Amino acid sequence: MSNPDSPMKISVVMAAYNAEPWLVETIDSILQQTYPHFELLIVNDGSSDRSGEIIDEYAARDQRVKPIHHPNWGLCASLNHAIGLARHDWIARMDADDLMMPNRFERQVAFVQEHPDVTVSATLAHIIDSQGNLHWKTSTDLVDRAAYERYRRENRIMPLYHNTVFMRKSAIEATGGYRPEYYPAEDMDLWDRIADDTDNLILIQPEHLVAYRIHESSVSVAATRTQYLNLRWLKHSTDCRRSGRRELTRDEYLHYRSSHSAMRRLKNARELWSEVLYKNSTVLHVSGHRAKAMVPLVGSLFLYPSFWVSRMKSKFLKLGPHRPGLGQSQARNVSE
Repeated sequence: MSNPDSPMKISVVMAAYNAEPWLVETIDSILQQTYPHFELLIVNDGSSDRSGEIIDEYAARDQRVKPIHHPNWGLCASLNHAIGLARHDWIARMDADDLMMPNRFERQVAFVQEHPDVTVSATLAHIIDSQGNLHWKTSTDLVDRAAYERYRRENRIMPLYHNTVFMRKSAIEATGGYRPEYYPAEDMDLWDRIADDTDNLILIQPEHLVAYRIHESSVSVAATRTQYLNLRWLKHSTDCRRSGRRELTRDEYLHYRSSHSAMRRLKNARELWSEVLYKNSTVLHVSGHRAKAMVPLVGSLFLYPSFWVSRMKSKFLKLGPHRPGLGQSQARNVSE
């Protein structure tokens, strides 16, 4: 048995694929945490840049860093591999281009100790650009069991930022881990499957403890379209599981969608391309291309006004004044 008086130990899991531009700053933000009781497993997922060398350099200097090198398996296989090697009961996720606030682990450990029923917790995030400038902060209502039960009852997707998540290894293993066929919505699929077990509890800690970086290489039309379709597929899969029906394969689900009426297929297409254009407009805006961002934004509004208005309420109304970068020194000064 573990000693109840000993500090909680964390396994931090991160995959890096050609992450050289951000990797040093990201690793520094992890190693400089005020809570020191962790190991950092970094997967070099077949990078062709200096990512592998940077990881090995840190491993030579800090014994907490555990490098894992393998060919390009993809994010899901890389995370499942690292989680399988993790030595500790709590897994903290991080992405190779983002930043942690210095007290992230300290605050997340306190949160799960105060909420012993929690299986998966996450935090709010600062949204930053490639230079670390703050653009807005996320918000949530998923802060207590009542909200969680409402999300689960309505089969709503759990709105967790993947790079903020703090979760029990046993819960991940009980579900079989990440399913690569749902990428790039593999994290939301995992939360939904964890939520299938009514003994589990998923909450968001209402503190901004991670900076999520949006940059021009972080999104593409193809990836956004795939994510859109996979989000609808995973929601359908969740509905099937919870009503005792068999999950459809992706091909079966796409065939099911194609069998809809012409009007519904048109509505689906308008919604899809409205979301694609909106997401690309957001990336252009955050990247400083304000004028260019208006073109896809107007297209998104034209195609599906109701979707656009809902997104405007949740994101663009949160846009704040341009603020200094959130590099490692500046990150310490970001207020809640």
